[in-house]
Parts: sequence; C-alpha cells; structure tokens
Amino acid sequence: IYISVAKQLGISPENCLVIEDSLNGVIAGKAAKMNVIAVPEHTHAPNPKISVADVVISDLFLLEKMIQKSLL
Repeated sequence: IYISVAKQLGISPENCLVIEDSLNGVIAGKAAKMNVIAVPEHTHAPNPKISVADVVISDLFLLEKMIQKSLL
C-alpha cells in the first residue's frame, strides 16, 4: 500500500516518511524503502523487533518536539 500511495502522489519512496505503531506497519514501510518512525502502542507488550525502524519514540509529542528542533 505504501508504494502504491507514493506512486499516486508522484513521490519517490525514499522521500517518504512512515509513522507506524505496529511491527507489521514498520516492516511494510521499510520494505517500501521508506523512512520509518515507530511509535509503539502502549497497550501491547514491547516488541524489540520494532527497532528495525529508523527511529523509535514513545509518543507523538516527542515527534512534535523533534520537528520543532529540526532533528528529523
């Protein structure tokens, strides 16, 4: 689905950013050759495999702070 949407938008997958809360979503984003930020769901047991994401953060407020500080 990520590759299909990138094509529809006319954007190279390498220039896309995926924000995901599940391991399967992270895997899909990485398989599409996209940059991935993982925000794991707190109601599930942490899965160490989610570290395949480019960045793992605990909540979206941290993402907002990263954007404000231009850390992305």
